[in-house]
Amino acid sequence: MTARRATRLLAVLGLLASGSALAHTGSHLGSGFAAGLAHPLLGWDHLLAAVAVGLGAARHRGRTVWHLPAAFLAAMVVGIVLGAGGFALPMVEPALLASLVIFGAALALPKQVPLAIAAGLMGLFALFHGHAHGIEMPASAVLAAYGPGLLLATGLLHGLGLLTGRLAHPLAVRIAGLAIGTTGAWMLAAG
Repeated sequence: MTARRATRLLAVLGLLASGSALAHTGSHLGSGFAAGLAHPLLGWDHLLAAVAVGLGAARHRGRTVWHLPAAFLAAMVVGIVLGAGGFALPMVEPALLASLVIFGAALALPKQVPLAIAAGLMGLFALFHGHAHGIEMPASAVLAAYGPGLLLATGLLHGLGLLTGRLAHPLAVRIAGLAIGTTGAWMLAAG
């Protein structure tokens, strides 16, 4: 993928995203595994963050490539349980959008952020992403069915980002990071 193509793709994604995209309950999809699987795809904030995690992971080698997605998914589980249990976290929506700004900025840097710092930041923001998924879970949903769908979809988005990051030119990944960060900033300003 060329830098120009990556920029165009993410520009289109950014233009499609809007403040109203944050209200994505997905209640029309039912309440089981399939609804959980679809939910991360319904909001640009979650979709772009999950892909950004994969893009960031692509900068690492060997087994460390799995540290960022694992940190995100583990913290997301905690957030899902907290949200589904009714535990309130402060400023969830701004944190979701701030994650795009931070993840995008980290990808735009010429050098990778140290793994421990990146994993810590991704884990922190994943807590908020999971919380949002948990509170947006349909009332009729059973967490034991809905939750695995959420995790699988998020993991697949991480994999998409990882594959894209491995196949794309490093400059294209940096430009994608800039686009993700700019989209997050734009959504924050619009919200």
